[in-house]
Amino acid sequence: RAFALRDYPAGGLALVAALAGVAVSLSLRIDPTGNPDSLAFLAIARSLLAGLGFRYQEPLIPGVDLLAFRAPGYPAFVAGGMALGGTGVVIAIQGALNGLSAVLVGGIAKDLHSTRAGWIAFALRAIWPFAWICSGQLMSETLYEFLCVLAAWLAVRAAVRRRIPW
Repeated sequence: RAFALRDYPAGGLALVAALAGVAVSLSLRIDPTGNPDSLAFLAIARSLLAGLGFRYQEPLIPGVDLLAFRAPGYPAFVAGGMALGGTGVVIAIQGALNGLSAVLVGGIAKDLHSTRAGWIAFALRAIWPFAWICSGQLMSETLYEFLCVLAAWLAVRAAVRRRIPW
């Protein structure tokens, strides 16, 4: 079957959007540590990779050794990306998640309204500048947004298919 705008092929679109997200995030060349929080996330990730756990020196509070000052999810994500190749890999993964978020937002709009609404929502989310700024920095926003949109998409899909277990 040929591609047409009257369809919203989320599966194929997800691959294209993820790859485009990687390309855009890496091509923007934003300083990944341009946000002060980025330094803390890097410090925790390095501590994890060194086998020291979630322990670090908070760059914003010099001289204080902290154990539980920040949520562990995003620093663990950063550590995983750094283990695969460094901060560039983390930025690439965030770019992919940014592209996937756009696809999921379009999927939600399609399921709740129409295929046309899905494409419009996808396009608007895909060109949202702040999302691209966040995906180019070591900030938790991109991962958090993706996980929230994924949860919403799963809930809408379950509701549309009437397969919510409760």
